[in-house]
Amino acid sequence: ISIHPNRDLIVVCRNLNIGVYDLQHGVISGENYYSKRVWEVDSKKIVFPDFLLWDQSSEIKLKKLLAPYSPSFYIIGNPWIRRLSSKTGNDIFIDNLKLEFEKKITKKHCILLTLQYGKGIIGIEDTINDYLIDIIHALRLDCQWLIKLHPAQCTGREYEYAILFLKNKFKN
Repeated sequence: ISIHPNRDLIVVCRNLNIGVYDLQHGVISGENYYSKRVWEVDSKKIVFPDFLLWDQSSEIKLKKLLAPYSPSFYIIGNPWIRRLSSKTGNDIFIDNLKLEFEKKITKKHCILLTLQYGKGIIGIEDTINDYLIDIIHALRLDCQWLIKLHPAQCTGREYEYAILFLKNKFKN
């Protein structure tokens, strides 16, 4: 089970009858990883992992994107939502995460804004437009906003630019 397993690994595992599963970790966008061209081993053969998906709409989208090929799909739900919402046993990571958020959440209404990345989304200004900025400012007294950067925005120049952008747009 992997997020975006390497195509060569999939070929080797398939040849050895070892199952390989791609665990969905974001919205199925139809570009890059979730396109047919990524899976071509040569002009005659396309090799897919089995896909572990969040929901039926993800399955429908991926089936359409990969048609006429029919890899296997299994709807398992979003493992992070399941882990956060129905914690069982001693999950130190989730316990610590909840404690951190409880310290930071100061208002009754808390909104988590998770930024996306992909085709047509080059920088942070492509995910937080002026309309959304106006909404955040208008609701600032009633709501607490938590803004989660996409992992691609968390290193190097992308990170520096994202932080500068957020500081400029949300000084207070």
